[in-house]
Amino acid sequence: MPDPTATIDEGARPSFDFRPVADPAEARGDAFPMAVFIEGETDYPPVVHIAVTPALPEGTPLTARCYNFWDEEVGSVEVRAAGEGRYSLHPDVEDIGWYRLELAADEWVQLRRIPGDERSLETYPFLPFAIVPFPHSEDTYPHTPFGIDTGPGLGATWMPPADWLAEMSWLTGCRWVRDRMIWTKTNPARDTFVWESVEPSARLFGEYGMRVLQLFARPVPKWIQPEGGSMSSYPEDLRDAYNYAYQATFVLAPDVQAFEIWNEHDIGHYADEPPDAFAAVTKAMALGIHAACVDMGMGEERTLALLGPFARHPEVGGYARTLGANEISPYLDAYSFHTYQPVGDAMFGRVLDTHLQVSRELGFPPPTATDYTVWLTETGKPYGRNEIPEPRKAMEQQLTYLFESYMKSLSKGVSPVFTFWLTPYYGSRFSKPEDRILLQFGITDSNWAPLPTYAALATMAYELGEARLINQFAEGENRIYIFDTDGEGEQLVAFVLPPAQSAGSETPLRLHGLEADCEVIDAMGTPLSVLKDAEGFIVESHGFPVYVKNPPLAWLYAEGSESGDKAITSADESDEAASDGDINLDVVLRVVYPRGYIDKDARRVESNWDGLNSNWTPRGYLYTPGETIEASMDVYNFSKETQAGSLTPDFPPGYKVAMDSETVTVPSMGRVTVKLAITTPPTPPDADEETAPLWVMRGQFSGRTVTPSASQWHARPAPQASLARPPIRQKAYVFALADELEPTRSVSYKQEQDGRGLRLHLFEPDDSTMTGLRPCLVVFHGGGWTGGSPRMVYPFAQWAASQGMVGISVEYRLSQMQPDEAPTVFDSVADARSAMRYVLSHADELGVDPDRVVVCGASAGGHLAVATTMFPQINAPGDDLGVSPAPAAMILLSPVLDTSAKGYGTAKIGERWAELSPLEQVKGDLPPTVIFHGTGDSVTPFSGAQAFQFAMLEAGNDCELVAVEKGIHTYMFKDENRYRETLVRMEGFLRNHGLLP
Repeated sequence: MPDPTATIDEGARPSFDFRPVADPAEARGDAFPMAVFIEGETDYPPVVHIAVTPALPEGTPLTARCYNFWDEEVGSVEVRAAGEGRYSLHPDVEDIGWYRLELAADEWVQLRRIPGDERSLETYPFLPFAIVPFPHSEDTYPHTPFGIDTGPGLGATWMPPADWLAEMSWLTGCRWVRDRMIWTKTNPARDTFVWESVEPSARLFGEYGMRVLQLFARPVPKWIQPEGGSMSSYPEDLRDAYNYAYQATFVLAPDVQAFEIWNEHDIGHYADEPPDAFAAVTKAMALGIHAACVDMGMGEERTLALLGPFARHPEVGGYARTLGANEISPYLDAYSFHTYQPVGDAMFGRVLDTHLQVSRELGFPPPTATDYTVWLTETGKPYGRNEIPEPRKAMEQQLTYLFESYMKSLSKGVSPVFTFWLTPYYGSRFSKPEDRILLQFGITDSNWAPLPTYAALATMAYELGEARLINQFAEGENRIYIFDTDGEGEQLVAFVLPPAQSAGSETPLRLHGLEADCEVIDAMGTPLSVLKDAEGFIVESHGFPVYVKNPPLAWLYAEGSESGDKAITSADESDEAASDGDINLDVVLRVVYPRGYIDKDARRVESNWDGLNSNWTPRGYLYTPGETIEASMDVYNFSKETQAGSLTPDFPPGYKVAMDSETVTVPSMGRVTVKLAITTPPTPPDADEETAPLWVMRGQFSGRTVTPSASQWHARPAPQASLARPPIRQKAYVFALADELEPTRSVSYKQEQDGRGLRLHLFEPDDSTMTGLRPCLVVFHGGGWTGGSPRMVYPFAQWAASQGMVGISVEYRLSQMQPDEAPTVFDSVADARSAMRYVLSHADELGVDPDRVVVCGASAGGHLAVATTMFPQINAPGDDLGVSPAPAAMILLSPVLDTSAKGYGTAKIGERWAELSPLEQVKGDLPPTVIFHGTGDSVTPFSGAQAFQFAMLEAGNDCELVAVEKGIHTYMFKDENRYRETLVRMEGFLRNHGLLP
């Protein structure tokens, strides 16, 4: 059988290039072929048209074979020559699924598939196509969580035609489609609006029964920018923002059902002003949307206004806190965000939890089955990033991301979810090879043909319908989600999700409680046979999910539901926010500060999920203590009546605010400007950056309170002795490596109380010539016990596999910041000891030599590594205490070894810190140890490592300390050379103790 992932080698044979083209009977031109077909459409059976250049010599045969996603040859393929190098390929297949066509000619001919774009990362030689189910109509399923992201409204020359995009979007089965409209194109001058780039596509989507989420996107036109601003600044006059949103809604609704206000406003690429400015423009544009809906008489079917999506951690730098102080939620219908966090560890779920929590703190109600209040409008796995991918692996990883991201999102109430994105999206528009950025997103390829994720998404949308989750539980390694697909409880489907790392395996999927007559469908939509053996029912799913229609009744009430993991509560448990009737939403306050006070120093932001600390939107402003700041406050009245009211400053103690008027009268659709003079105290208050009091202006108009204008200010840092600007910290080298790594498999080593399994992420050596059990390196990630994820230390586990060991990265419970809140650091320690006991007691299954298991850990993970051989009094209920968790050796990277006030951890552990301090509990007969520590470590002081080594040697233990002069905390993660040096020393340590193969 032909290898579907092989790249055709160049050789002496003459080369003939082929590419898919459009059906000559269609009038769309060759550039946009159609390779997606509908099941049972006899008038349009599958046919792929190609062009071969140069044309094959006369008499040269051209043949084709068809394979499904599982590499099984299916049907036959008729090849019809149309002359001039044109052919049509007619595969004899009818079933739903993803397929590929392999071409062949005489042995002396070399055929090469030509990618449709020179930036493409695709190297496969075949032609993909898909057969999908006929999408459900809106009448059948009015509420669905499935969305596809695309952008005909961009009007870009590289985009396919709008009719092609609309049809391909509809065929995914997604009900929601996301589009983009560019402000400069659609509003080139005041009171001038040009909708030709967005109106036709919106109507096309509407004709297919799809709902459109339209995005208001920068760049903003020059005429609307504030003085000294840019195309990423917010409009100087909020009435222009209001009018733009009003006109867009009036023209595009009802074909556009929702608008997102701005895109990724929390990063500098899209916005260059702080969150108080974003809050003001959001209020104005939301009012414009709502006013248009009222004037059109839309009633309950009005167009929704969404908070522009967050791109990063919403709480970093106090961004979400400032938005909350501006009270934006009464203007909006939903909260939205983006994430591309890998799904192979717990961090994706933590991202969802954070956004759900922040949405509640901002005042948004919790999601319900029919009221979507938290939207994930961009997520997905790129086909390739940073390197040319191996095709089959890239496709499987995209599929895994699709399944995991949807199930994790829906289980927490996040809905709808939009896959990014339909057509290829490349990281660079440059044509020169040296300028290329290796990045390719999309669920279609560079020739516009479907990747497997396209077919899988269409199947998921069809099988799950409204996808209302009614139960979820774990059965062994599998997670099972039960969905009510029709909203009436009459059509139930179970989505069975095997472990993420099992994709592509040949291990059968074993299901307990299944009945022989249950209908099971694979991830591509093909019915599967259910087989029974002595242990139960099995299906051949190749490690991918399956759908079980009309699942066993026992599954509906299975215990171990993960629903308790949701970061949302019921409406009854939520704090009652003030109703819109208690607030005068029509009057909007906006304090305008001179742009020179904006704090644009990205170094002020110190943390994020992805470790990237640059390119942040400013979080606030900086002042010099004792100065007086001249500012102005614009008061807008977006109602149809004149409104009079009063203004009140609400500033921290020590600040003085002078206004030229405390009462103002604002005409309908008018603006009145009040001058402000703010005198700051000579000595700034001592306040934490995340909790410092905000500068707030409040108002009362027409007898009702208006939402405030609130901003974050900090005293300007004292001048540094050196004029050299420190470099902006980029993503740590090891974290960048980790993004590209995936374990070979993962296993659950224990269950949490909510039923979720804690997992071991395995990296196994690929040297099949070796026999017997292998040494093992068990690695614990850092993050102060309260953060981080197993992915952070994937490179160390992968390195172990390259040395012939089994590398394991451990997931453990992350503790809360306060010592009296569960889970605690004691729980993290218990998990570490449980993980080691599992490895040692399941050594044969894992291919591990139990006498050569080494622990490794960084920072707090180093503490957990030591905990496996210390703290015998701390054990998880149910652990087999007859199995010692002690390792054969320990490798510690910038570890926490002293939890006293002189070290690290007292605040998180509390009064019982000494019980978890390795320095306090050193004894004899501990495993040989090597410690890597920097003398400049200000997090876990170097003195603690010195004291620990001294205590170890005094007790007769073997302990080496590798001291790096001026090395900072976890220095080996930051720099490639330091990382490589550390690996070399680790290898020497392991070899000296006979712990390598």
